[in-house]
Amino acid sequence: MPASQTKLRNAAEFLEAFNPSMQNYYCTQGKDRIYTGTAPMLKEVNEQYGYQTAMSWLAIQIGDLNSQLGYKWQMDVRQIDDCASLILERHGGLKVTELMAFFRGMKMGDYGEFYGTVNMNAVMTSLNKFYTVRNKQLEKIYDNEKDEVKKVKERKRKDSGLMAAEEYRNFLYDCKENGGGAERIREYLIEHGVKVTDGEHPCGRYPTLEECDPDRLIAMAEERERMMKGGPLPTSP
Repeated sequence: MPASQTKLRNAAEFLEAFNPSMQNYYCTQGKDRIYTGTAPMLKEVNEQYGYQTAMSWLAIQIGDLNSQLGYKWQMDVRQIDDCASLILERHGGLKVTELMAFFRGMKMGDYGEFYGTVNMNAVMTSLNKFYTVRNKQLEKIYDNEKDEVKKVKERKRKDSGLMAAEEYRNFLYDCKENGGGAERIREYLIEHGVKVTDGEHPCGRYPTLEECDPDRLIAMAEERERMMKGGPLPTSP
């Protein structure tokens, strides 16, 4: 049974949920879930179910690779254990679903040919190649998440009637140079329900005239705009 459908109470249930026959299942449930889903990292398996379970799970995956490729020269039990030990030591931060995707990729020839033999060096070299693919995919996932957060913030800003970054900064300059000053700024902020914040947390009050000083807010706006590379500005003074 897939891990997402059951609570894994012990090592036996873990080994069943993430056995090699489930590689296709996990790898076809959405590519991102391999990297960002709830499956445990290998080091977490080691901590929760014990070293022997982590080693056994790796040995099963490597042994399956051995048999599936069907090469004449295959790793023996000792070589499989040595390979499992190295993976646990060097790559414990990988989720088990990521490793399952890696072993599946080896079967599919994603990391090159092995010229009739599977050995520890071939597995570890291929795992380094997998890391490159993995890191690019994670970077893409995180970039997409950041873009979505920006879109949500922009929609909220538009719904609230607040100004965009450049428009807000120009408004502050206009208040400074053409009149209105702090009083005009404070009136705008109160009208749109913008309250003072302490870090990320609202203080529950509107800004004072002193806090609405144009020079002060212009400096804050320019600094925030630089930090956000042109994105919408936080509007709290």
